[in-house]
Amino acid sequence: MTLSWELREIGLDDMRVVFELRNDPYIVERSSSRKPIGWAEHDAWFSKSVEREDQLAFLIDSLEEKKSVGVIRFERVSEADAVISVYMIERFTRRGIGVEVIRSGCERAFSRWKISRVLANVRKDNVAGQKGFRKAGFHLLDDPVDSGHDDLHQVFFLGRYLERGAL
Repeated sequence: MTLSWELREIGLDDMRVVFELRNDPYIVERSSSRKPIGWAEHDAWFSKSVEREDQLAFLIDSLEEKKSVGVIRFERVSEADAVISVYMIERFTRRGIGVEVIRSGCERAFSRWKISRVLANVRKDNVAGQKGFRKAGFHLLDDPVDSGHDDLHQVFFLGRYLERGAL
C-alpha cells in the first residue's frame, strides 16, 4: 500500500506535536543523544528556532491517518552548508517514505537558501539511516572536518549539482 504524505512547514502551534514525536521511544533510541527532551528544554529551543531565518522545519503528515508522523528540519550552518535532521515514528519507517521525504525536504532547502550542500550526521550504528540517505542521493564525506559530532557518527552530503541529477 502506497502511503500519501505531505510536508507542512512547522509553526508555533506545532510545539506539542514536535515534542511528542521527538520523545517517541523509537526516535529517542536513534537520536544522537539517545535521551528524551524535557518540556522546558524543548520550549526554549522551539520558541527560538521556529522564527529563525537559518532554520527550516516541516512536519511529515500522513494524509491517510490525518496526523503528523515525523519531522524533517534543516539548519543553515554556513553560507554554503545546511545540516539535515529527520525522524519518523516506527510504523512509517522501512516503506521508502523517508527517502522521498529527504529528497523533497532537500529540494526545499536548496530553493530557500543559496547553499551548495546539505550535510547529514548519521550514527555509525544507524544502518537504516545510512541506507536511506544513500538512496536519497547522499554520499559519504571523506573528510568530515568540523562536523560537530564525535567518532560515533558518519557525515554524508548531498551537493546542489548532484541533487538535480539524483532527485
